[in-house]
Amino acid sequence: FDFGALTAQDQDRYITSMTESVVGRLLAELRKTQLSELKSNRDVSASQLLEAKEKALRADRQAVAHISFLIGLAQEYVRKVEKDPAVVSLRDVRRCLELVEWFMRNFGSKLKRSQLGASVVLGLAFVYFYRLSNVSARNQLWSQLASRHFDSECPPLESASSLQSTLKRLQLLLCKRLYIEEGVALNDALVENLFVVL
Repeated sequence: FDFGALTAQDQDRYITSMTESVVGRLLAELRKTQLSELKSNRDVSASQLLEAKEKALRADRQAVAHISFLIGLAQEYVRKVEKDPAVVSLRDVRRCLELVEWFMRNFGSKLKRSQLGASVVLGLAFVYFYRLSNVSARNQLWSQLASRHFDSECPPLESASSLQSTLKRLQLLLCKRLYIEEGVALNDALVENLFVVL
């Protein structure tokens, strides 16, 4: 059965709502921690605390909007490359956001805003990047995503090369934790396959 498809505008609304739910919750936890640290500092006035809270809320809204936009862009890019409007769906959006949350919570000892960029890179890679079999299509995806500059607190999203280097660095980091027999070379194909299987 063909149940039709969402309009681009409806899809964007759903993506934004889903992102607000997942990433917004993560950022709210982070903001709460940061504000409690500020409150414990006796040199910080109430007005400075309020200003810091308002600044964090603005940054959170920008991050949610931008991550939503990047996911939507990745969805459209994969549809275009695969020449099939049904190749991606809101399930892929949910999967990407679940991965972002998982990486945020499982990389590092505590939640940090600087982890957000790397977590988004990994979520986008697992859901959209790795499904593209053509190397030039993969590189073009990173270029398209990087052309939409993210805020300076998330440097992994600044350029296509920083997206690729972040992904490669994290791949190697995880693969080095695995036992690999002596004489087996960690070439790009093996590292990618091990990483995706994790």
